This record gives sequence, structure tokens and C-alpha cells, in this order.
Amino acid sequence: MKNWVRGVAAGALFTGLLGACVKDAQQETPVAQPTDEEPASPAAGAVTPPKAEDGELAPTPASPEAPPAGGDGTSVLSAPGYIPLAVYRFDPLNARLYVTRTIGVDPAASRSEALEALLGKVNHILSGRRIEWAGVDQTEQGDILVLDLVDPVETTGGRGWYNAFQGSAGGAATQGFLAATFLQPAYRGDWFDGLRFLLNGEPMSEMDHVNLSGVFLRTEPITEHMIVSMSEPGELTEEEISEFLRNMLELPEDAQLSLARVRSEDGSQSVVFFVSSPNEMARRGVLRLVDRVPRVLFIEQDPCYCFVVAAESRELVRGREEFVVTRFSPLGGSCVGSEVVRVLALEADGTLEEVWQGTTFEGNGSRSRIASVQFTDRDGDGDLEILRRGELIDCGDDCLCREGTVLERFETLFDWSPEEGRFAAVP
Repeated sequence: MKNWVRGVAAGALFTGLLGACVKDAQQETPVAQPTDEEPASPAAGAVTPPKAEDGELAPTPASPEAPPAGGDGTSVLSAPGYIPLAVYRFDPLNARLYVTRTIGVDPAASRSEALEALLGKVNHILSGRRIEWAGVDQTEQGDILVLDLVDPVETTGGRGWYNAFQGSAGGAATQGFLAATFLQPAYRGDWFDGLRFLLNGEPMSEMDHVNLSGVFLRTEPITEHMIVSMSEPGELTEEEISEFLRNMLELPEDAQLSLARVRSEDGSQSVVFFVSSPNEMARRGVLRLVDRVPRVLFIEQDPCYCFVVAAESRELVRGREEFVVTRFSPLGGSCVGSEVVRVLALEADGTLEEVWQGTTFEGNGSRSRIASVQFTDRDGDGDLEILRRGELIDCGDDCLCREGTVLERFETLFDWSPEEGRFAAVP
């Protein structure tokens, strides 16, 4: 069955990744811890003894473990060193790949330790089937992980996996689950270069509804390893992106997301996102689509010293990636407050660089500055300048006022300076 269509929809799968199924997701506590050295891989054909805690249970635990938390009660996914593994579920009818569980892995953990954590979790949720580590093939293509799909005779009569491969939809769903979960396309830690499967200790052959024979390489687009049954869907929606981020970052229900798509000149796309929670300082991060797979590059506290950030992308300078325009109100004090407009540039390495900042309101004591910030093309060259104009007013006996006696008027134009890499005031 080499004529199976692997990836009829090149963009369909990464759309499915971003349409993560939050309702089904169960976040897990970190289980892989670093040791001084990576344990040796078992020899090919060897079978890893089953662990008592990996016994076959119902697909959804009755009492899932609480998400890992830092000292302030926030998810450890916000910590720089936290790396999540994902367990996937593939729906071939709408070409969607869902993240159903995440597993925290210490960045210092070896790939063998990470694999053991993943196998333990997968075997924990499988019913009547097991997946066992059978070795690592060292080839010209890299280190190829060998996994054995095992049917416990005492529970399935040796036909558990065979039954999972039946039917076009069932076979495609099983193949998608296995390939995505053990290739880990979005994982940023050390992982294997490829994957091949055995069935009860024997090499896999092509079947009517599934093709798990041969080697699956991690360098290939994940869509090449899938069997889908529809054409390419439309562009990702903000709802799908938000659901993916909520699941992968373990965000609480009351968290709000503000998204800004940034399209590069080469056609690639990133999403700069800001997370707002009622009692937590705003955080920001970058999600990048690499080989049609979304990857969260980082998440960190935003230096705005604020709770909420609103964001949008704007093309301001020709020949440059779009900028991210943000608006926020930093925490103030008695008779001290401000409202800020900030322009961020997304660098090639995924970092965010502030290239301009100005206030639309600035109150201190009995005086306030009220201003507007506009993007305008005064010289008609296609590049936009930033025009900030406003008034300094006297509040009298009041403070933080927006109306009062005008003391002075001001206007400043800022133009893009390639030398400085920021918007600079025009003399």
C-alpha cells in the first residue's frame, strides 16, 4: 500500500495542531529527572519490562494529577527550563492533530529518560495494548528509535493492535497517534532522529488501512507520516491558536490571550502572544511555525509592569517583518498613572526588541500629558512614521485629570532609523 496518500493536505496538520482539544487535555506533573549520564539503550529486540505503575487503565483517569506549580502557584511551564512532551490524538476526518496530555521534562534529562516518561504515560492510557522500547538503530540517517507494539495475549488474545488498525478512519487515527507522539515534532529537548515500529517483535508490513513499515524521519514534515481524507483547510483562526496555547501552557480558565500574527518577507509566520490573568503580571511569548509545526519558543514576564496587554501587528517599514504594536497601563500610585503605546520588533532568533515607546496619557500630581499616537506617511515613500502630539494641562486641585488649563502643546515625529534599529525623533 505504498500508494497511501501521506499528507494530502500539507497545511491541514499544523492547523490541527493549533486546534488543540483543551477539553480532553490532562496536564501532568514532571516525571523525567536528570541523571549524571544517559542510560544505555536496550539492545535491538530486547523488551523493556513493564512497570507496575504503567498498567492498563481507562483512557481518562478519574482523578488527574494537579498541574505542576511554581512557588507563586503559577504553572512551571512559565519557568525557562520547563520543556513539555505531548501525547497526540489524530482525527483523519478533519485532519486535526490534538494535544491530549503534556508531560514536563527537565531540560537536563537525557532523551532516554524523556522517552521512558513518555512511554509510561502512553501505556498508562492504552487499553489492551502496550508499546515497549526495543532499541536504537544507529544509521546514516541518525539514531532511529525502535518501538515494539505488543499485544498481551492474556488480555487481547494477541489481537489488540490488529483491532486498532481496522477501518480506514481507525487505522489512520492509530498511525497519526503513533507517529506524532513518538516523533515529537514540537519538542525542543534532545530527541531521536527517526522512528520505526515492530509488531510483537517482528518488522511491520503494510496493511489495508495503515502503513507503519519503514522509517519515519523527524526531519520530514509531520504531514508526510499521516493519512488524511480531506483537502487543505483555511488559515488558522485565532480560536485555534488560543486553544493550542491554553493547552500547551496550562493556562487557567480566567486567563486572557492577545495575539499578533507576524508575517515575514519569506512567507513564514509567527505569533506574538500576551497572557493576562487577574492577579498575575502580564506575560509574553512567541509561537513560531517551523515545518508547519507550531513551537512555543519562550514565555516570560512582560517588562510592562502591568496586568493586561493589547496587541496587533502592523507593517510600518517596507522590507521589514511586521511590527507588534502593544498598549498597556503600568501600575501607578496615588496621583501617578500612565497609558503606554509600545512598538516591538520580532528578531530572527525569536526574541522581542522594543523599538519605540510613548504615552497617550501621563499624570503626575496636578499635571497631565494627553497625547495621540498616529502612524502616518508624511513623505509618501510607503514607510510609516510615528506622530505623537498632545497637550500638557494643569488639573488645579485635582489629579490624573484629562481636562484642564492648557499649559503647552507638543508634537514629535519619529522615523525608522536603520542605523539605530529603532524609531528615532526627527530633528
